[in-house]
Amino acid sequence: MPAARPFESSDPFASSPQPLPNASKVADPIAPSPIRTTIPAPKSLHRRTATWDPISSSAPEVCSFDSSPPGNQGHVVIDIDDSDANDDSEDDLPDISNFDIAKIRRRLQLQRSQSDVIPSKSRSRSKPTTTNKKSAADRVREKEARAAAKEADKETKRREKQEAKEAKAREKERNAALAEVNKLRTDKKVSTPEMMVDIPSSLNPTVTTQLTVMLEPLDVQFTTWDSPVDNVIKWRRKVKSRYNDDLGLWEPIPLRLQDEKHALVVMTADEFVRLALDDELSSHVEKMERHFSTHHIIYLLEGLIPWMRKNRNLRNRQFTSRVRAQESSASNSSRRNKPSESYIPEETIEDALLQLQVMHDVLIHHTTIPLETAEWIVNFTQHVSTIPYRKQRDQATLVAGFCMESGQVKTGEDTKDTYVKMLQEIVRVTAPIAYGVAQELTSVSKLVRGLETGGPTRLEGVRKSANKDGTFSDRTIGQAVSRRMYKVFTGQDETSTDV
Repeated sequence: MPAARPFESSDPFASSPQPLPNASKVADPIAPSPIRTTIPAPKSLHRRTATWDPISSSAPEVCSFDSSPPGNQGHVVIDIDDSDANDDSEDDLPDISNFDIAKIRRRLQLQRSQSDVIPSKSRSRSKPTTTNKKSAADRVREKEARAAAKEADKETKRREKQEAKEAKAREKERNAALAEVNKLRTDKKVSTPEMMVDIPSSLNPTVTTQLTVMLEPLDVQFTTWDSPVDNVIKWRRKVKSRYNDDLGLWEPIPLRLQDEKHALVVMTADEFVRLALDDELSSHVEKMERHFSTHHIIYLLEGLIPWMRKNRNLRNRQFTSRVRAQESSASNSSRRNKPSESYIPEETIEDALLQLQVMHDVLIHHTTIPLETAEWIVNFTQHVSTIPYRKQRDQATLVAGFCMESGQVKTGEDTKDTYVKMLQEIVRVTAPIAYGVAQELTSVSKLVRGLETGGPTRLEGVRKSANKDGTFSDRTIGQAVSRRMYKVFTGQDETSTDV
């Protein structure tokens, strides 16, 4: 048997090397060490029992020599003399070949990882106790900072609230202005206050006085100006809105004055006749076109129709006088006659009027007295005020294919009245026929169903109405009217023009 080599034990209390255990004997890892059995541990230092490992799936291992003892076990007093005296103690030690180095390292790593967590908790618990201590000055500063932040937040909210209130007020004003400029401007009562009338200083004082009196109730401003041509009235507009084609509505803009492209010439009958006889009417029109090249020219002729009537009467009187003069005796020839007025051929005046309309493309309107002249100047003012709004409306309704002007289609007071007026739009359907049909078939749907089931002669023999109250007369609807209404309400020809 070879000599036993010394074995270095991990026990720090071992004072001498121990011989290697006998290889022939199998070590019992469960058997207790003779040292532990010979010297009992004190009652206060009891041995820790094995506990269930929640990580491992196996039962707890009993502490044996091949595993490192727990770090927190109590110290056990070892008697060296007894250990040396016992010769069989080395038989209880396991063979060195049975040591599992990987197992020892794994258990040591688990113990180290477990031991590392415990101090970290203790350090984390003890740290706030040293860092949470703040001085009174720090607390005062923090309190002041919180108060300042609160005040700043309060001021920000107040400012945001004020800005929201101002924005709401501005939006309200904008909507009000938008609604104001999008009123029905085709109504002359709404658009007339936008106008300013420039009255020429050469105009008849009677007409000027009447005109100013009529313009004041309409809230129309007027001024006096020196016209390059006598008696020329022009207009200006106070523009406060602009039409937005993309949005399809009028938008408010800053107030500005804009010249209207219309000029009106007030001319008396005597002046017009003089220009016509002297062949100077064309030169007058050319002068107007030179000073108002971009304007539509209107000639307001005052008293021309009465003058032409008077001139015609003069011709008749002269004819009568000539006839009577031929029948008078020679004795009366010595009597002095009053100088008669000269007759102006009516064709000369009519040719001058046609020349204005055809050759120079001007608008002519006739008045009789200065009061009527002033009234028509006001009427032209109201009409000119609606021109841009009418153009915009006509442009918007251009795709309709028919006139959208108000008053073109009759409207009823209620459903029955509208139904009756619709029937009267058919040719040869009079009011008595329409009221009779409305009493027989009270709606359009019933009329269509009745014509489809009864045929073209369905309405033949229906009694006509004598009045709106529904009283019937003895007369009835004829066959021709019945067939026409049948064709209108049941026809499917898209190209038909029968109404």
